[in-house]
Amino acid sequence: FVLLPALVLWGLQGDCSLLEAVYFCFGSLSTIGLGDLLPGRGRGLHPVLYHLGQLALLGYLLLGLLAMLLVVETFSELPQARALVKFFGSSGPMTAEDQGGILGQDDLALSTLAPSAAAPEQAPTC
Repeated sequence: FVLLPALVLWGLQGDCSLLEAVYFCFGSLSTIGLGDLLPGRGRGLHPVLYHLGQLALLGYLLLGLLAMLLVVETFSELPQARALVKFFGSSGPMTAEDQGGILGQDDLALSTLAPSAAAPEQAPTC
């Protein structure tokens, strides 16, 4: 999903190198593309072929993103990946001591402030 389309893009685009074509494919499929490299007009391509190529590129990006999602989901289901997450994750159930300094959402609400917490010397703002 990266090398073969990069070879096609490199063959069609006369003004980019193979490394730039691989960079474009990887950046687009990993969704970290910054827009700094875009496929330009092919050298002397007929406009109809150019627009068909743009549609093919759109299809490639959609299918490629689905393939990347499939690879990531498959990898995350592997027992080795789960063991790695478990190793670096939490070591067990949280105890009362672990949650001692954690405030709940009710504790953060403004309605739970004591009346003495408001500063009486401040003038109201409009």
